[in-house]
Amino acid sequence: MKPREVRWDENPRTASVPPLPSGRFPFLVHFDVLRRFMTMSHNGVEPIAPASVEGGGLPSQAAQVNTAFLCDLGLLVEEALGKFKPTPVAMQFINTQVASDDRARKVLRTLVAKSWFADSAASLLQAKPVASREELIDALTASARAKRRTTGKAIAVVIDYLTYTGFVVRTDQGFVRGGDRATLRVPASAISPRPLPPSSSRSDGGGIPSAIPEASGSGWELVKTNDFDLRIRASPAAVGRLRKQLDLLEEKLKGSSETR
Repeated sequence: MKPREVRWDENPRTASVPPLPSGRFPFLVHFDVLRRFMTMSHNGVEPIAPASVEGGGLPSQAAQVNTAFLCDLGLLVEEALGKFKPTPVAMQFINTQVASDDRARKVLRTLVAKSWFADSAASLLQAKPVASREELIDALTASARAKRRTTGKAIAVVIDYLTYTGFVVRTDQGFVRGGDRATLRVPASAISPRPLPPSSSRSDGGGIPSAIPEASGSGWELVKTNDFDLRIRASPAAVGRLRKQLDLLEEKLKGSSETR
């Protein structure tokens, strides 16, 4: 019997599926993974297996299940079979983060801006300037050619990358496109006055502060009372800078009251 001839068009190549981060570990664990790779590889000199960087405070499998995503993003590179090292941009990001989280965000943004998920978010927000979280999740899930039921937590980590770098900004109305830099710029049309919280039973009227995480792993905290509504980056350095600003404000208010 003559062998059947197989035509190329009978076996079309499927489009590549972009790797997703693991939904088992929050966004900020990725930074710990990069730090461990940087340390264990001696600043990128010797490639190392992902399993070898785990431990020392890094959860088991945290590196192994995120290596493909970090390579696709440009934070890791495979130098030998199964062995990886941080890229120059990754090392710049980790080193910069020690001195300034704001500058570090800009470094990471250079990679995020070229990612498939940034393209997907940009396309959505170009067609619809303000999108709900559900709409953003749906758009990213479709771009990843994934099933939302099984990849919801992974997509949430992807969204954290977008918000951390300022590529998208979350407002009370939904997500909007960020500015050209990793700073938070929200169109005035996307902002509405936020209602004051209910009055507190405390006699000073100050209310009881409540810290509310903005998003899982987003790195921001909201503190609300009757007297103020504060959004602050969740880091000791940011709290320290806030204290200095409050001290200056207190001195200014004291000076104003003394001149009356």
